[in-house]
Amino acid sequence: MISATSWSFPTPKSSQSSLATRALGPLATLGSDDRVTDVFVVADGRVFADRGSGAQLVSDLHLPASDSIALARSLIEAGGR
Repeated sequence: MISATSWSFPTPKSSQSSLATRALGPLATLGSDDRVTDVFVVADGRVFADRGSGAQLVSDLHLPASDSIALARSLIEAGGR
Protein backbone atom coordinates (compact mmCIF):
# COMPACT_ATOMS: atom_id res chain seq x y z
CA MET A 1 0.00 0.00 0.00
CA ILE A 2 1.30 3.47 -0.90
CA SER A 3 1.05 6.08 1.79
CA ALA A 4 0.37 9.63 0.64
CA THR A 5 1.64 12.61 2.54
CA SER A 6 0.88 16.25 2.09
CA TRP A 7 4.32 17.74 2.57
CA SER A 8 5.24 21.00 4.20
CA PHE A 9 8.41 22.33 2.59
CA PRO A 10 10.77 25.05 3.70
CA THR A 11 11.64 27.79 1.25
CA PRO A 12 14.94 26.93 -0.48
CA LYS A 13 17.85 28.37 1.49
CA SER A 14 19.49 31.44 0.01
CA SER A 15 22.88 29.79 0.55
CA GLN A 16 21.80 26.95 -1.71
CA SER A 17 23.57 27.05 -5.06
CA SER A 18 21.45 28.65 -7.75
CA LEU A 19 22.78 25.99 -10.15
CA ALA A 20 21.48 23.24 -7.86
CA THR A 21 18.15 25.01 -7.45
CA ARG A 22 17.79 25.44 -11.21
CA ALA A 23 18.84 21.83 -11.86
CA LEU A 24 16.24 20.47 -9.45
CA GLY A 25 13.50 22.60 -10.99
CA PRO A 26 10.14 21.57 -9.54
CA LEU A 27 11.90 19.32 -7.01
CA ALA A 28 13.92 22.19 -5.47
CA THR A 29 11.69 22.34 -2.40
CA LEU A 30 12.36 18.66 -1.76
CA GLY A 31 16.08 19.27 -2.15
CA SER A 32 15.97 22.10 0.35
CA ASP A 33 14.55 19.84 3.08
CA ASP A 34 17.54 18.49 5.04
CA ARG A 35 15.50 15.44 6.10
CA VAL A 36 14.91 14.22 2.53
CA THR A 37 17.40 11.49 1.61
CA ASP A 38 15.91 10.21 -1.67
CA VAL A 39 13.51 11.44 -4.35
CA PHE A 40 11.90 9.26 -7.01
CA VAL A 41 9.90 10.32 -10.06
CA VAL A 42 8.06 7.40 -11.65
CA ALA A 43 6.85 7.04 -15.23
CA ASP A 44 3.32 8.27 -14.56
CA GLY A 45 4.63 11.47 -12.96
CA ARG A 46 4.10 10.60 -9.32
CA VAL A 47 6.84 11.83 -6.99
CA PHE A 48 8.01 9.94 -3.91
CA ALA A 49 10.39 11.21 -1.24
CA ASP A 50 12.03 9.61 1.77
CA ARG A 51 12.69 11.51 4.98
CA GLY A 52 14.28 8.49 6.63
CA SER A 53 11.19 6.39 7.29
CA GLY A 54 10.57 4.99 3.81
CA ALA A 55 9.43 6.48 0.53
CA GLN A 56 6.11 8.28 0.64
CA LEU A 57 4.02 9.71 -2.17
CA VAL A 58 4.24 13.49 -2.35
CA SER A 59 0.56 14.03 -2.99
CA ASP A 60 0.77 17.67 -4.02
CA LEU A 61 3.51 17.28 -6.64
CA HIS A 62 3.12 15.63 -10.05
CA LEU A 63 5.44 15.95 -13.05
CA PRO A 64 4.10 15.69 -16.59
CA ALA A 65 6.33 13.74 -18.99
CA SER A 66 7.68 16.92 -20.58
CA ASP A 67 8.74 18.27 -17.16
CA SER A 68 10.39 14.96 -16.26
CA ILE A 69 12.42 15.03 -19.48
CA ALA A 70 13.44 18.65 -18.89
CA LEU A 71 14.41 17.78 -15.30
CA ALA A 72 16.55 14.84 -16.44
CA ARG A 73 18.35 17.04 -18.98
CA SER A 74 18.89 19.76 -16.38
CA LEU A 75 20.40 17.31 -13.90
CA ILE A 76 22.69 15.83 -16.54
CA GLU A 77 23.86 19.30 -17.60
CA ALA A 78 24.46 20.33 -13.98
CA GLY A 79 26.58 17.21 -13.57
CA GLY A 80 28.83 18.30 -16.41
CA ARG A 81 27.74 15.92 -19.15
